[in-house]
Amino acid sequence: MDGSSSGTTLVVLRALARAGLDPDAELAAFGPSRKAGGISREMYRALWCRVAAARPGLALTVAEELNAGSLGLPEFAAMTAPTLRCGLDVLANLGGLLYADGEYALSEGTNVASFEFEEPDAVPAVLEWSFSYLARRIREVSGATPIEVHFGCDQPPKDEGLKRAFGCSLRFRTEVHRLVFAREDLARMLPTSDPETHEVLLETGRRRLMRLRAEGLVDRARQLIAESLHREAMPRVLEVARRCGTSARALQRTLATEGTSFRALLRSARMEQAALWLRTSERSLTEIALCLRYAELSAFSRAFRLHAGVSPSVYRRQNRHLASCRPIAG
Repeated sequence: MDGSSSGTTLVVLRALARAGLDPDAELAAFGPSRKAGGISREMYRALWCRVAAARPGLALTVAEELNAGSLGLPEFAAMTAPTLRCGLDVLANLGGLLYADGEYALSEGTNVASFEFEEPDAVPAVLEWSFSYLARRIREVSGATPIEVHFGCDQPPKDEGLKRAFGCSLRFRTEVHRLVFAREDLARMLPTSDPETHEVLLETGRRRLMRLRAEGLVDRARQLIAESLHREAMPRVLEVARRCGTSARALQRTLATEGTSFRALLRSARMEQAALWLRTSERSLTEIALCLRYAELSAFSRAFRLHAGVSPSVYRRQNRHLASCRPIAG
């Protein structure tokens, strides 16, 4: 479902190996996109596209052979819940640990219930393995089987494998991705239920999700600040907070909990943009200082020397050769 967790990272690495590809070589091609404990969303998508192209249908094979617990903490928290309803609700609430940008929900109608996942750019192969694995684990733990599966992507040329994996009706190009169950199945008791373990796992998951969301907010704020400076506009905390979907106070509070501040992000972004212009553009030092809203050249020079350890002119002279191998940003 996402490449941000170590559990799903192992899934895609295993799929690469079974497709006859070298996981280390594939990851090395992405360089800094890899991060501790997982891989970025972009890398995850690209790797699964590569896997799907190398061997169609491999996603279903991987889903069938995965060990219980492959979705990590959210799965274990769901398994220890008292009922299937509670377990699916846990997966919905902790879904951000599986896919940071996805939205999960458990909805109930008169006769049916749906576990829904909304993400417009989901890779079909990812949906195949994740939904197939989830349906398998629900069947193994509770005995419930989906009565329909909805995919928000196009129908594959050959869907016999999907039909065998789910054993139910399949629909494609739907508004959201969903597993549909009989509503009465939600009341099924889970034999793996363990109240004390469930509470511990649930609280741990909530804390981890809060931390991930805080980190995501900091990354988003950093990105927006950098984009504004690149456009030669001075970012303001109110505008950045609004574009992050939060208030200025909440943004500043989150930044503080992460050991930084809006001023610190802005200071760092100004220096990074200055360094980029010094390497790749013909702008004068005065022009760069004015574009970054320094009152005078001397103030910019002092700030840059503190950041880089050398003056702007020396930095430009030492790094000018990098201009030929970097995109022009100025």
